[in-house]
Amino acid sequence: MEEENLFEIYIFMILIPLVYVVCFIYRYLYHYRDGKTRSRYLSKSLLVKSICTVLMIFFSIIHTAEACFSEAHGDEVRFVRVAFFGLLTSSWMLSLYLLIFEYQRWIASTCIGNKWFWIINLFAQGVVSVLYLTCDKDRDPLWDLINICALILGIITCSILSAFATFIPERSVNISTEPFLYLSDNSFKRALSKHKNSHVDNSVDPKIKTFIKSCKTKTEGNIQVIYFRILVMAEGKSHNVLRTPSNFERLHRTLKLKFPAEDFPSMELPTFPTFTASPPSLDLRMKAYNKYLDELCKPEFMVEALMDFLEIYGEIRNRFLESYKLVS
Repeated sequence: MEEENLFEIYIFMILIPLVYVVCFIYRYLYHYRDGKTRSRYLSKSLLVKSICTVLMIFFSIIHTAEACFSEAHGDEVRFVRVAFFGLLTSSWMLSLYLLIFEYQRWIASTCIGNKWFWIINLFAQGVVSVLYLTCDKDRDPLWDLINICALILGIITCSILSAFATFIPERSVNISTEPFLYLSDNSFKRALSKHKNSHVDNSVDPKIKTFIKSCKTKTEGNIQVIYFRILVMAEGKSHNVLRTPSNFERLHRTLKLKFPAEDFPSMELPTFPTFTASPPSLDLRMKAYNKYLDELCKPEFMVEALMDFLEIYGEIRNRFLESYKLVS
């Protein structure tokens, strides 16, 4: 193949890692405030995807080294091949970081993240293989063998990642796009900051705000379990907790025992969500539990059970428990 054609093809393919870097920066900046989730465990799919991504980093390093030391091409083609494989190595490193970043924060994988990058790289690996094998320049036999093995294994690895991206990106269910359910962290924090900076004395009446940002279904054994991801804002600090419907039910039973109607006639617990549809939609569940939490996060209910449910600890927890004592 002509050197000029090789140069143009590699120049065009450089756009793949460059565009991915831009997508990574956007994805990270958009979600970096989401916070890590404590109730998370290592899944088999994450392990497989992480191993495949590490392998692609290794293969890209091999290609970069071969392009750097190979004398099979002129200076221009050599330079553009080194640039392409070097940028590709960096992109695969970012891909590994984004994979773990999304997993820790329960962020749904989208095309702006790893999905398109893995699929496009399957095509790119095929193109690079064709270019390498059709080049009639003499090459070092050892480098030739290593590079061909890396190309073949790279295609297999990219095929596995592409299968994950296309067919099983994650075990999740996307919820409706209503603004209330997908209120951004920034707007939520601005609202809380406005309240915090107001002239109202908050020393005796600390505030908790919550909303369910999303939910996921996971198969545990033979049972489908729903996890609600709740963003908790307590006195200007935020964190995420994961709770199932059974966790909500257990909390409500605990509060009913804590506040029996005969002993607390003037205190009305929020009505626990009940659903006529069987099974209720995830969208309906989220709205109902959001309303329940909103009505529950008041000083008169700031007891240990609620603090544990929302994973509020330390000095902030003591303040909320003190506010409960003052109103009880």
